[in-house]
Amino acid sequence: MIMRKIKVRLYAHENDNYVELYKVISGDTKNEYFARYTYGGGDDGEWYFIADPLGYCELDHACSADYLFIICDKRGKELFRDSNGDIKNPFPTLERQANLAWEEVMGQHPCTREGLNDWLLSFLTKEVSETKLKDLPCHESNWIHCWTDKGNREVIHTFTHLGEKYCIYKVNVTHRYCDCHWVSYYAGYEVMDTYTGYIKWFGVHFDAANRGPNYSANEANRLVEEMLKTVYPDRYTLSYLNRTQYADYEQKLNYWQAAEALLKKNYDRAFVHQVIAKEKEQKTFYDNFTELRKDSPNAVMDMGFRY
Repeated sequence: MIMRKIKVRLYAHENDNYVELYKVISGDTKNEYFARYTYGGGDDGEWYFIADPLGYCELDHACSADYLFIICDKRGKELFRDSNGDIKNPFPTLERQANLAWEEVMGQHPCTREGLNDWLLSFLTKEVSETKLKDLPCHESNWIHCWTDKGNREVIHTFTHLGEKYCIYKVNVTHRYCDCHWVSYYAGYEVMDTYTGYIKWFGVHFDAANRGPNYSANEANRLVEEMLKTVYPDRYTLSYLNRTQYADYEQKLNYWQAAEALLKKNYDRAFVHQVIAKEKEQKTFYDNFTELRKDSPNAVMDMGFRY
């Protein structure tokens, strides 16, 4: 078989549709770009003609087996050859290569992808909201993003992809408004400046035993919700008696809404446990409207539907 030899270099890394874009350096083609469809976990790919390469990068049709791609580094030096035919040389995407590199060192670095937000929010007290954050909006939403690394990063491992060097970084992070310090692990470029984004985030390490005086909103609501499910088992909704100067009204609440009603946005750990203990001793809600009417015969039924 006569092969069409085409020298290419990587132009754009894998996008959300698992497509890598390669620019033609030279060869037997009039096309300026080809694509590699990186299905299957990013360890291999199939070569395609590409429509709108500098736009949506839509796959057109697969290249025939006689297209031989000579993969080069960004300086045009040949690295290896690959095709959709008998000449196969599978190679991972950059993100997959970063994951492989991380697997080599992850055992030496305690790391988790869970719990950081809840841990940080435990330090967001009412006092902090009313002082340090008083002029800032959306305290709970923004709190978890109020941090800086100030370039405090350490290279713990290096790897290469298509002839270029990359690093696994250990990044020391500090919160802007409380005494919280933690470590994040990333894959990134060898040269990182203010405007260079990381390639892959692997997780964090923080002192989970050192917690603030609060729960996060999600933690607090979840704890109370779990309690409510034991106190009022197998209920679709709970009935709450809302007394006003005009009339008594039933208010239907699901477990999560009932938890929010009890907490009233107070996520202090001691208060949350107090709410849980109190509700176990003395019920705030009713199983249904019939039970509610025993305490308020003239109450108005809530006709609304609750998810």
